[in-house]
Amino acid sequence: MSIPELVTGFARYMVHNMQTMIDQAALQGATLEIDTHDKYPISANCPCGGKITIEIPIPDLD
Repeated sequence: MSIPELVTGFARYMVHNMQTMIDQAALQGATLEIDTHDKYPISANCPCGGKITIEIPIPDLD
């Protein structure tokens, strides 16, 4: 199991769901603007005492 791939897959799922909601709102005439970053950092503590940060690239679905 690859944690980075799992987290990246979850990020794609969330971005897809956000885009679906934005599209549905647009069909009803609403205008939404959401400022998102290109990468989302996630910090973690390793049981060995080390600290790591994973940066998840956020895809642009437009």
